[in-house]
Amino acid sequence: MAVIVSLCDVIEEMDLMSDEATAYINWKTGELITWARADFEKRAPLGREALGVNVHSRMEFPSGLCDNLLSFMAQGPLTSLIPPFRPDGYLPEGVYVCSEADVIFRFGSSNRRRRRLAVRLRQWIELGRQVGAKRLLVDGSFVTAKEEPQDVDTVILLPQKFTQQLEQEHPAALELEEMLLTRRPEEIFAAEDEADWAEWVAFFSLTREPDRRRKGLVEMPL
Repeated sequence: MAVIVSLCDVIEEMDLMSDEATAYINWKTGELITWARADFEKRAPLGREALGVNVHSRMEFPSGLCDNLLSFMAQGPLTSLIPPFRPDGYLPEGVYVCSEADVIFRFGSSNRRRRRLAVRLRQWIELGRQVGAKRLLVDGSFVTAKEEPQDVDTVILLPQKFTQQLEQEHPAALELEEMLLTRRPEEIFAAEDEADWAEWVAFFSLTREPDRRRKGLVEMPL
């Protein structure tokens, strides 16, 4: 009898090193493949061939996975644009634009709770890309120094053709619309235009501390 488990459960039980970037399942072999920052740095100058069977013959990387990894590499040197936390545990005030890889490296790999939130975030990233969104704002205790963050808040800048996608019953658009209308999950929000986006940035830049001090956010181009 087959036992069905979720990818979230698999990753939660993994005892990964803190520099693990992400994990993939080889659908042909069932092998769980993990990639760390060092793997990207070693293979970035070598191109697609370095990710193929010549380097890891038993992994048989699918072309889509190679493209995904190479897209991370194409974003430039793997040096984070995200500054250190302030003494109060927040990022310095500002919006820090960085890659998906940088976000996962910095905030989503140090422990099981953070890896679980990273899986959730990556699901929303993929959904945003499917509808043609170009910007994603990341906040919540996920982007603080808390060892066990409670949540990861996101704001997706909706594409201009989002209403048209709904009328055409585009599956990803319908899924995103249902999330936004039902508030399930509660941590995902939408900006209809740049002005709306600016309002969300201003809102999430304020902490819940008594003095309402401002903090930094992370923006991810999709």
